[in-house]
Amino acid sequence: MTAPAIDRELLDLENEYWQAIKERNVDAAMRLTDDSCIITGAQGASSVDRTMFESMLRSPQWTLQDFAISDPLVHRLTDDVAIVAYKVREHLLVDGEPITVEAADASTWVRRAGRWVCALHTESVAGDPFGRDKRQVPTTPGAEQSHRLRGTASDADFEDAEGDSCVATHRRDDAVSES
Repeated sequence: MTAPAIDRELLDLENEYWQAIKERNVDAAMRLTDDSCIITGAQGASSVDRTMFESMLRSPQWTLQDFAISDPLVHRLTDDVAIVAYKVREHLLVDGEPITVEAADASTWVRRAGRWVCALHTESVAGDPFGRDKRQVPTTPGAEQSHRLRGTASDADFEDAEGDSCVATHRRDDAVSES
């Protein structure tokens, strides 16, 4: 098979994987998954066996309603190992609430006994690489109206513990004051 044909096959498998998750087609997803698969994302890293993966796919807490893959890249490391990376927009229902997630994903595919299986999948939610676009939950130590924020932005909008909109400005000790 030529290099472009292998790239197309891998991209088709990645789309097939997403479609299997959308349709909750456990058999198709399991056929595309290595016996032990590593998954990384906002919750950390896990090595997931087939039983755990099947349980995750059947979870009633979330449903993938639709997805769109864009800007794919394929990097073949050997004849039997390749990485597929891309941007993805996911439309989900999580605990009954509709949400849209934009992320950068990558999968490592390994050819075993003549067929490709996913051995690693990562997802990084899109945004500022330093987390400056994420709202911080401020704390109010005692009666002070001073809060701590992580990040490097000089000003940040956030809501205080009472839900009031605030603007925070960094001081030298990284404490911030409400304005």
